[in-house]
Amino acid sequence: MLAGEYAVLFADGSCVAAAVGEIAHARWTPGERAALTLDAFDAVRTWPWAEVPQDGMMRFVCTAVSEALAHASAGPKAALQTLGALHVQVAGQRKGLKLGLGSSAATTVATLRATLRGVGQPLPPGDLARLADRVHKACQDGAGSGYDVHTIAHGGCVHFDGPARVATPLRWPAGLFGAALYTGRPASTVAALRRGIGPATPGVAAIRAAAEELVAAWRSGDVPRVLAAATACEAAFDTLAEHHDWLVPEALAQTRQHIRDHGAVARTSGAGGGDCVLALSDDPTVIDALVETWQHPCVARLPDDLAAVEDP
Repeated sequence: MLAGEYAVLFADGSCVAAAVGEIAHARWTPGERAALTLDAFDAVRTWPWAEVPQDGMMRFVCTAVSEALAHASAGPKAALQTLGALHVQVAGQRKGLKLGLGSSAATTVATLRATLRGVGQPLPPGDLARLADRVHKACQDGAGSGYDVHTIAHGGCVHFDGPARVATPLRWPAGLFGAALYTGRPASTVAALRRGIGPATPGVAAIRAAAEELVAAWRSGDVPRVLAAATACEAAFDTLAEHHDWLVPEALAQTRQHIRDHGAVARTSGAGGGDCVLALSDDPTVIDALVETWQHPCVARLPDDLAAVEDP
């Protein structure tokens, strides 16, 4: 997420987000033994369809398969007998460090796309996003804005309208360069929300307004304006952090300072508390230098690592 954190969860908030790299991959093989294989977090397990557990990551996979079959007017029994084998890989870590990059959302989208193609009824990104949103929301007991599944389903960079739960693709501005640096500390949006951030919390309104300006700047293609808007987004986040100091632990503060020391704009991504900080600049050599000297993994280089999605 580049802008709109927390505000996107409430009445009229929106956000800007980008899909980076390949976090989940699903492959359907017809004609093989009806089974599900999950390759995730250094473990590979295979179950016959009738014995697949319904918890953890498997809850997202199984719900996605069921919804895909319902959409395709094929029942669960048909899945067991005719659809074959589904292999799901989840790569949510770098160098042994677990990253907060939407593993469950990516797994949901990948599973839906593979299953729908397996039954010969692929969906375009917008329709796939709506189906994935429903699945992911059900598996999280209604929590979350849905921006992550919509971003992943569309690929690239998007503007996500929170109230409408609709994503619109955005073109990455020519001359804008960036990287996402991992802080070395994971964070949980769900846990953060339990700590009392709501629509009236000081800073949330400023985040919403700053995100709206970033969208306008992004669409203009004016890179200096984009960088100024991103700086304003971070200032709004800091206003929120003045009332919730746990949003900026030492690991995140060090990451931001490293980015600023190299002359780039630092933009805390998502919930705060850990995970990633984006570095943005109009000079690619600045991004090169701060990536090369960072102690933890570089999650993505932008726009090079923007994940594209092919229409079915």
